[in-house]
Amino acid sequence: RWRWTHGRWRWNGRRWVWVSGRWH
Repeated sequence: RWRWTHGRWRWNGRRWVWVSGRWH
């Protein structure tokens, strides 16, 4: 299961995507 602890919505240039803390 995924946990929504750290992250935020960011504009990918086309749509909003969820950028988590471990999104690299």
